[in-house]
Amino acid sequence: MRPTKNRPSSVMFYADFVAAEFISTLRKNGKKVPDDCLVVGSDNSEIAHMMNMPTIDLCFRNQAHNAFIYLYNELNPDRLPYENQNPHWVDAY
Repeated sequence: MRPTKNRPSSVMFYADFVAAEFISTLRKNGKKVPDDCLVVGSDNSEIAHMMNMPTIDLCFRNQAHNAFIYLYNELNPDRLPYENQNPHWVDAY
């Protein structure tokens, strides 16, 4: 790692497994997480719980269910209701 004066205080990743990999790299280079850099994932997977890192639950199961409902409603005269989407922060550390 090249030293830099403008280090980020936090980083967010599109998936928990990528965030976990980044945490591992930071720790190998002597950095403290979250003191030196807060790392956040974004799919609320088991790896986030195992690594004890914050993540954002983007309700992927609900999104997949709503995708099915959308297709069903397009193909059938009777309508099914959509599920509510409530993304939320899942704390750790």
